[in-house]
Amino acid sequence: MVVVIIISALAVIAVPSLRTRMRNARTLEATNRVTNLFRDARMRALGRGSAVMVRFSKATDSAGAFQVREAMQGAAVAGATCAPLPASSCTAPLWDDTDSTVINLFVPSNNQTFDALRVRMYRPYDGSGTATDDSDLDICYTPLGRSFWRLGAVGAWLPAGGLARASVYRHDTSNNPVGLTRWVFLPPNGAARIGGAG
Repeated sequence: MVVVIIISALAVIAVPSLRTRMRNARTLEATNRVTNLFRDARMRALGRGSAVMVRFSKATDSAGAFQVREAMQGAAVAGATCAPLPASSCTAPLWDDTDSTVINLFVPSNNQTFDALRVRMYRPYDGSGTATDDSDLDICYTPLGRSFWRLGAVGAWLPAGGLARASVYRHDTSNNPVGLTRWVFLPPNGAARIGGAG
């Protein structure tokens, strides 16, 4: 009887700790997905000779959604018999279905594993003030290894001269962060890295 009581007491103590570890592991997994989106976009741009853009938006999902698009030329030519070719400019395409194609999507809230997770993107610091949290941010990689960014889908493209970043965290019913916040750092060279947890 004493052994059963001791095991029950240990189980009651261990369950909250295990639950917290599982949630933190899911946050890390989502952070890895975000990091890999940016890494894969950069590698695709370098490997295929095309501009590749990662679009972060809260318009389709308030928790944040990612869409990766590759610039194409010849995609909107009526009666074209040839397949569209990659386009190398970040600034020329409209980045819609007429001149680019979707190659990857990541919407954390669509996956039950990442339920209650949120992503926030911060634009690169450009010398005019602190980097702020933006609801829509596009980051584009060129075949020459350069990166550009713009606010929203219609803003002006700017060279990425600073560090962009994303935070991934769990939230409670009042949308307050709970547990560890993981960071993804995006330097101008496009090599995304996971930062420390805060």
